Amino acid sequence: MLQNTASLGVFWLFVGFGRGKLAFYKNLNASACATFTNVAFYDASKNPGSVPDERFYVGLVDSLRCLVAALKQPRISPMPTAAPQSLAHRLSSLIDSDQAVSNLQLYFGTGLPREATAFTGSRFEHLVGGGDRPAVANSVTADDLIAVQTLSVRIPVQAAIDLLEGHLGVQVSKLLSEVRFDIDMVEAETADLADGSPAHDAWRLLKSQRGIGWVTAGKLLARKRPRLLPVYDHVVRCVLGRPKTFWLDLHAALRADNWALHHDLMALRQAADLPETVSVLRVCDVVLWMHHRTDHQ
Repeated sequence: MLQNTASLGVFWLFVGFGRGKLAFYKNLNASACATFTNVAFYDASKNPGSVPDERFYVGLVDSLRCLVAALKQPRISPMPTAAPQSLAHRLSSLIDSDQAVSNLQLYFGTGLPREATAFTGSRFEHLVGGGDRPAVANSVTADDLIAVQTLSVRIPVQAAIDLLEGHLGVQVSKLLSEVRFDIDMVEAETADLADGSPAHDAWRLLKSQRGIGWVTAGKLLARKRPRLLPVYDHVVRCVLGRPKTFWLDLHAALRADNWALHHDLMALRQAADLPETVSVLRVCDVVLWMHHRTDHQ
């Protein structure tokens, strides 16, 4: 089948073989720059004398020449569009906002009156000593299942049992044993976060379980590796413009300009009077989430 979709017109030819028949088909809108007798249908088995004559093939050659000439014509490129705002720039603008410190203090309950209540998510990393403490760093515990509930997600009962006592827990533990718990994301290599890494495989495994989506899978892993893997949900994804590969994009943003964003987040943590046990990634997540939570649709 030959086809020319240029503005000169459309020409197509189909030669079909079937059940002992030889058939030629061609549309009736021939190319505007070639002239030959239109051939709508030839069935050689029914009418051998109707096989296309020399005029048809001469016209075919002319049409092919026309098609080649049309394809060689320079195309008009579309007007260039503005480059999307980089993730690093977007993060910096939100971290530098006037509300960043006050939002962190409101979320974690620092510097607030005694009657004020911190968000339940403020206990996510620290509940029962944290999910990354050496004794439990490579296994999912009941404490972890409760911790993720502070971020408004829940592990379904069957999946929870499998994580605590079944084969799923064994699989996740094996993968976690290959993921470092003593480094920040900014210190990691790209290979530690990319598709095919133990961390990414663990996320995919959890996400594949019934009732555990990408948000819950990510939050459970963030509980186990709070310094390396970020909390990521629909609100944060929306405020950041839906980056395609969030872990890798955030990793690149943190490492840009000699870790400038990482150092800014550390300074922001200090300004909000938060302990160093609150990870830089958690500071980033809370700032983004608090900024957009009421506007998110």
